[in-house]
Amino acid sequence: MNTSMSRRDFLKGSLAATGLTIAVSVSPLGYKLVNASQSKEALKGFKPNIWYEITPNNVVTVFIGSSEMGQGTHTALATVIAEELDADWKQVKVRQGLAAKEYHNPLLGEQLTVASAAVRGFYEPCRKAGAADAPCW
Repeated sequence: MNTSMSRRDFLKGSLAATGLTIAVSVSPLGYKLVNASQSKEALKGFKPNIWYEITPNNVVTVFIGSSEMGQGTHTALATVIAEELDADWKQVKVRQGLAAKEYHNPLLGEQLTVASAAVRGFYEPCRKAGAADAPCW
């Protein structure tokens, strides 16, 4: 009998179940408790923070606030999150994040893509977001 369960399997099972399933969505703006039996919206996808969302069909969409200008920023940061989630790379999509304070580069204090600072600045926030052991900031 296999008694181990990954974070990803736990999240998928929690969203797919009904009854007393409760999900907690944590972001830099606060947290929200969602009872899956009370809201069909909760079953459409799980977005615990600004960095990614997971749909019920296992598609992980990663949102990156830095621009992709040929240096691989989107791929590198999406890989960090996907690795922490133990996600299948074939199921990972990358989207440009919106202009928002939450996407300000910790090294630069602004939402800039310059000086090869995107991966250096966002590695730790993305790793933590994927690991879900702390809010993004």
